[in-house]
Order: sequence, then structure tokens, then C-alpha cells
Amino acid sequence: MSELDSLAKSFVELYNKLRDEMRQNWQRDLPVEEMLFDRWERAKSLGFGEESSIYHNSYVYGDVKVGKNTWIGPYTLLMVQEVWRLVTTAASVQASISILMIQ
Repeated sequence: MSELDSLAKSFVELYNKLRDEMRQNWQRDLPVEEMLFDRWERAKSLGFGEESSIYHNSYVYGDVKVGKNTWIGPYTLLMVQEVWRLVTTAASVQASISILMIQ
């Protein structure tokens, strides 16, 4: 078995364990990236406010600023160009919503 095959097999085993745990504990079936990555850690790494979260399949372009207690849902686009900045607090951005600010 090649190293790549071994890695793929390990990934599938990890996915199966995460999926089974999610179903057992929460009665949910989620995409693999939602079980692997932490939305709040990503928001923190982007400099977003306290208790904010952003899904890993959301896109962030430019120096976007997000305030505290803000939920950025899946399949969203936050984009800032030049000197404009997006600032939200206690907001909710849902799927199919794109926020684009252009100077």
C-alpha cells in the first residue's frame, strides 16, 4: 500500500468515527470539514470579535472586520476593497448572502 493510499484509508476511518460520534451525540450528519475544523477558532484567527464564528466554506477577501457575537453561515462571501470595512455586531449572515463593499 502506498503512502497516499494509507493516508486516504486513515482519513476515511477518521471521517467514519467523527460521523458516528456526531450522529450518536447530536443526531446530525454534517460535511466532513464541519467535523474537522472549529468555526470559532477560524473567526479568532481572522481577528473577528468575541464569540463570533465563520464556516470553513465561507470566503473572506480583504481586511474584513467583524464584531462580537456574529454568526457567518456557510457559502457566504465577505469582501472588502480599499478603505471600506465591514463591521457587524450580534449579526447573522446566512447562505446565499454576499456582502461586497467597494470604494
